[in-house]
Amino acid sequence: MIGELLAGSGALTLLERVIGTGGIVAYHSVTREPFLPSVHVTGHSLAAQLEFLTARYRVVPLRDLIDRRRTGRSVRGCVAVTFDDAYVSVLDVALPLLERYGVPATVFVPTSYCRTGSRFWWDRLGWVTERGGPFVAERALSAACGVPAGTHEEVLAAMVASRAGRLDAGTEAALSAAEHQTGAVPERSLSESELGILAHAELIDFGCHTQTHPALPLLSFAEQRSEIANSYHWLRDRLPRVHRYLAYPFGLYERSTVKAACDAGMDAAFSMEGRAAGPRFDTFTCPRIGVAEVNTLRGLRLRLGWFSVPMLIWRHGGRHPHVPRTVRALPMEA
Repeated sequence: MIGELLAGSGALTLLERVIGTGGIVAYHSVTREPFLPSVHVTGHSLAAQLEFLTARYRVVPLRDLIDRRRTGRSVRGCVAVTFDDAYVSVLDVALPLLERYGVPATVFVPTSYCRTGSRFWWDRLGWVTERGGPFVAERALSAACGVPAGTHEEVLAAMVASRAGRLDAGTEAALSAAEHQTGAVPERSLSESELGILAHAELIDFGCHTQTHPALPLLSFAEQRSEIANSYHWLRDRLPRVHRYLAYPFGLYERSTVKAACDAGMDAAFSMEGRAAGPRFDTFTCPRIGVAEVNTLRGLRLRLGWFSVPMLIWRHGGRHPHVPRTVRALPMEA
């Protein structure tokens, strides 16, 4: 299958040779019980994608990609792999596959969740929506979130727009009530001790994903800086190979967020815009390609092509993500 993909698409191959390819691929959880296919990926799909990436591109550590950009060396054909949210499945499922294919990866850690190995509210929401049906989700969440339709995308956007992506007591109570009918989502973050185990793998580097995973542009400048700086210091004190890199939660940033990242001592920061960075990307607004169960290998290959960058910028309405100010669907993954 992968050989056929690489052998075919003559016009695509010509465009790749003339214009160039490469970028940053971002994953979340590698789930054993598939749900939220627009966010998470199964182990079978991850294995196929890693095989494809290693056969088609030069897969390098994220730090190498950033160093190449800074020193003016070519990033053509280079791909870096990242995982957001430090799910326990990165240790249990992804790491053996990364080791099988020799793929380095950077894991972005939301430190407050990883103190205890907590479950993320968007996964809990997705689980009750898919397992309990729309009625359970709407009944449990619409009052708390003010979203009559109660779909996952609408509630996610409402939570970001109204609460900067943080749970309040009312929403927590509504979500817990729904979980009594559906059970708890199996996905969770790594705990502090599990992070230490993951750190034994030389293929793994670490970066910041803030403390509480808020939508940073909706916080004050001081809060943004504190979320970033405190998460970095917590990681640096506990783990090896921690880099001054920030993955913006929900992929969202504005000018103040970039300044907060710089003031907090970051060296680079990454969004989630579904496209390649191209040869001369800004290291503080670097786009990544979110990959999940819904994505095909051909789709991933297209998004890694530099020729597709203008089309994807036009499709997304600009070079940078739009921060939701009202209740509407977010165009990026959590």
